[in-house]
Amino acid sequence: MNKDQLILKAKELGIENAETLTVEQLKAAIAEAEALAQAEAEKAALIEKATGLGIEVTSDMEVSDIEKLIIVTESGLVQAKLDAVTTALGLEDASGLTPDELAAKVAEKLQVNQSEEVKAEEPVGKTDKTFKASNGKTYGFAADAPAAFRYLGKKQTQEKWIADKDAMELMISGNLNFVEQIKK
Repeated sequence: MNKDQLILKAKELGIENAETLTVEQLKAAIAEAEALAQAEAEKAALIEKATGLGIEVTSDMEVSDIEKLIIVTESGLVQAKLDAVTTALGLEDASGLTPDELAAKVAEKLQVNQSEEVKAEEPVGKTDKTFKASNGKTYGFAADAPAAFRYLGKKQTQEKWIADKDAMELMISGNLNFVEQIKK
């Protein structure tokens, strides 16, 4: 850059009396001003982050103090989240566990919880009972038939439908897809 370009850049950065400085002094002043602008931008970003975390900070605070407050707050949030997860999963004090041990315990608990959910989702009201229709054939409910369904304006379980001979005859004659012939 020539001196005129350096003077223009110096004025953009707010350097006073740029015309009176030498090329070397201009370069040094520009570098210092850019470093100061960068530091101010970083401090503004830290203040914004701190404010987002609910920390009250002022612009006259040192950057290192703001960083310390952020670190303390974030570690407290991480601990609170860890406590919430371990409590929800029924784990005892997890703070003494290594990350691998914690991951293994969480996976174990999730596996147990998922198997409990599967057991709880087993439908109540499904039946393997069969019905002998007036045509002499044996019928039962299809494997994909819901445990309870609405037919003839009322909702009942398979167990109740299989006991209702008239309704079963209507389902068979109407070719209801929940009912299928049992082949022997």
